[in-house]
Amino acid sequence: MSVRQGSTSGELELWLGGSVFGWLISQAESWAVLDRFFELGGRQIDTSDGYSSSQRGDRLDSESIIGDWVRRMGVANEMRICTKVGLCHELPGLRPATVKEAVQRSLERLGVPQLEAVLAHADDPELDAAEIADALSATAHRQEALRIGLSGFHPLRARAVAEASQAQSDVPIELLQEEFSLMRQGFLGSELHQLAGNFGMHLMATGALAQGFLTGKFQGATRRVGHRQKYATERYSDARSHAILQRVHELAAQHGVQMAAVSLAWVASHDVATPVASVTSPEQLDAFIEASRLKVTATEVALLSDGQASPD
Repeated sequence: MSVRQGSTSGELELWLGGSVFGWLISQAESWAVLDRFFELGGRQIDTSDGYSSSQRGDRLDSESIIGDWVRRMGVANEMRICTKVGLCHELPGLRPATVKEAVQRSLERLGVPQLEAVLAHADDPELDAAEIADALSATAHRQEALRIGLSGFHPLRARAVAEASQAQSDVPIELLQEEFSLMRQGFLGSELHQLAGNFGMHLMATGALAQGFLTGKFQGATRRVGHRQKYATERYSDARSHAILQRVHELAAQHGVQMAAVSLAWVASHDVATPVASVTSPEQLDAFIEASRLKVTATEVALLSDGQASPD
């Protein structure tokens, strides 16, 4: 992972996940995270029109929280925001008219002139691949988004949409969004990985910190130390998971960085992937900077990967 030197502070090549805004943390807490992220050079934010959409009437959904912060800071032209459509109860599905309306509403909420990317948040089995490709490519043709992509698609459907987009449009599917971390290494060598290589797609790796497990904060905890503690500790309770966590701990100590930094750097060491990570406090963003400066060797990547805690 690198810091792109394009502004006075540089730009973190890492996506800040917006799923926690309005869900796990309040508007004020979200703004504090966004303030610190921007200060550190972060410009890339991943969100969805479905995140905390039930609180939209009070402008406490993820997109509205981000958009009100953008307006408060006056940084509409600096932010690179990716949103996802298709799963929001207000506008479900991926029909072209639905996607058009959803993206226009997202732009209004987010307060930016153009999105970095629009992704289909999930497949719409009622539509053929060509219709989904058309709905997404139209957002780029209308200059609403620079790039388009897919999240949570079965490999066969992802291939069909990519092929349709390639055949009928000059706007390719450039992004895939899937869970990928030390605890979920199944993307490597998978059909989706091969698809990404064949079509020149890039992976936005969600769950890069495995719901907080890879930060080490749950290890040996005698009290509640995170919103996702129960889920993460139950999901990664096997011996291999803890062996990987121990290797992360050892490498973090050797490099003098946080465990989260090692985990993020491992994801970023794969050229096809950029981590997407959520935080619930500004202090947790220090690991983003550490990760951007950390150079993990091929030997260290292999050491961390050994065991492949969960291939799926």
